[in-house]
Amino acid sequence: MNKMPTVPVQKAIELTTNWRTFYADIYNDSTQNLKKIDPDGQDVFRGFRIPLDDLEQLLEVAKKFNAENSEKINSVRAYLVKDTEDVSRLSDIHIILVPVVGGKEIEPFPLQSVAPHGSDLLQMENKTLGVTESVIYDFTTPCPTQCDPESELYSSEP
Repeated sequence: MNKMPTVPVQKAIELTTNWRTFYADIYNDSTQNLKKIDPDGQDVFRGFRIPLDDLEQLLEVAKKFNAENSEKINSVRAYLVKDTEDVSRLSDIHIILVPVVGGKEIEPFPLQSVAPHGSDLLQMENKTLGVTESVIYDFTTPCPTQCDPESELYSSEP
């Protein structure tokens, strides 16, 4: 089994701090009349909590698809989504996960690659029921509502 790439704790703290600063700066620059947000405040969107049971179910869908098709699901693509267009509402950001069929092996930090990155599989035929079903999964919960506020990755404030 391939070892998953890891990030040292200090680097992860730097990366998450960079994200919070980036997010707050973009939000603050784009919303003249709304309140400004602090990079370490509660309004900064930080990440997602994804239940392991849901990932296992997604893996089962991939195994079933792969058993029935020559081109295989070999990854999952995460899309950022927002329930509303309301820029003042920050708690409705989450991700949807989509199985990806085909594509080359994922490079940790690709520069400019022309290799195909696979195709989103949005629907799959359920032969048992004789219907086509969506395989776009929305079971994530955004942070900060589901984060660990005591984590070193959550805030640069002690």
